[in-house]
Amino acid sequence: MTGKTEHREKDNQAEKISLRSDEVEEILGRPPGWLISFGTGVLFIVVAIVIAGSGFFSYPDIVRAPVLITRENPPSILIARTAGKPDAIFRNDGDLVNKGDTIAVIENPARFSDIFRLGKYVNLFNWIIRSDEDISIINLPGDLVLGEVQPAYNAFTVALNDYTIFISQDYFESRISALRAELEEYKTYRENLRRQGKLAERDLELGMIQFKRDSMLYAGGVISESEYENAQVLLLNKQKAFETAGLILSDAVITIARLERSIADTRLEKEERHQMLFTVLINAFRQLESELALWENRYLFVSPASGTLDYLSVWSNLQELKAGEAVFSIIPGNMGELYARILLPFRGAGKVRPGQRVNIKLDGYPYMEFGMIGGSVLSVSGGPVEDGFPAVISLTRGAVTTFGHELEVMRELPGIAEISTDEMSLLERLFSPVRHLLRNRLI
Repeated sequence: MTGKTEHREKDNQAEKISLRSDEVEEILGRPPGWLISFGTGVLFIVVAIVIAGSGFFSYPDIVRAPVLITRENPPSILIARTAGKPDAIFRNDGDLVNKGDTIAVIENPARFSDIFRLGKYVNLFNWIIRSDEDISIINLPGDLVLGEVQPAYNAFTVALNDYTIFISQDYFESRISALRAELEEYKTYRENLRRQGKLAERDLELGMIQFKRDSMLYAGGVISESEYENAQVLLLNKQKAFETAGLILSDAVITIARLERSIADTRLEKEERHQMLFTVLINAFRQLESELALWENRYLFVSPASGTLDYLSVWSNLQELKAGEAVFSIIPGNMGELYARILLPFRGAGKVRPGQRVNIKLDGYPYMEFGMIGGSVLSVSGGPVEDGFPAVISLTRGAVTTFGHELEVMRELPGIAEISTDEMSLLERLFSPVRHLLRNRLI
């Protein structure tokens, strides 16, 4: 009896649960109309606000490019072009140096004092060439230790010695003088021959007159045949003497012409020899200059500008320098205005125009701590280089960051420039692809 009662109670509870579930299902399946209207209205308002906001709110595109902040007269960095220890350091850290001053020399096979002596001779020789002075005044020493420059120096000394011997001995001029003396003698001899020729000619003329007389006498029977034959022989001798005088004169004229030609040939040979020796000398000198310049470029640290010397990575003669290592810098007294150079990438470069705002994040100064450098685009190059378009940025507040830090720009500062181009609303950006597709389809 008790079991039946419990079973009935369970059935009644199950029926009540089933009825409640149907009621809940009916409420959820049919939400109130006011709720639907309210929700739809709220959703429409939200969508409208988003669309309106996308039309009003705009932001620019950002073009990023590597930047280098520098000055009009940046410090000059002297880099070691070969490895080795300093052979000598001639200036101290903080010294004022002038353009062209020698600061230090790296050890090498040459004695730098001999290289400096050679430099003075090179300058002297250049002055002699420009002023057309006598080259023989140069007396080169033979005890210089020049290392890599030695072969070029030896070739130059040989060429200079050959040239000075040619000038001092003047063999060709002596030969020309001898030929001229011989020529003058032959000219005198020619004049004598001409006088003798005129005498022989006069003698022939008189002989012919006498022969005519003898011929008339012979025809009249006044003289014998033998006397007439003697007159003929005498006339033939006079004709032979006249012709011989003409031949001798012709030989003298030919000899004079030969001597004049020899003088001209000797003079030409002298000029050719002189030009050849001078060309060899100049070529040897230019080669010496080139080798000397290569040596100086490799082993010397020469100040490229006037300013204050700053040691970067060398402190003593025992320190080993590496090739490509920055060793000294020259800080000019007037570094000029501060500006930034950038290289715009090809992608997006067409959006960049003068006057646009630029924010610069420097590599050496984290922008989260120091802030950024503000500026504007000053100019954009119309011609590209290999990696983009060069441009110049004007720094609005100089080296003062957005956080108020004033940076000391003593060297070039690299970083990234963010250029804010023309602003576009979000709505324009959303519809730009659609507009592009419609234009392409219409075309």
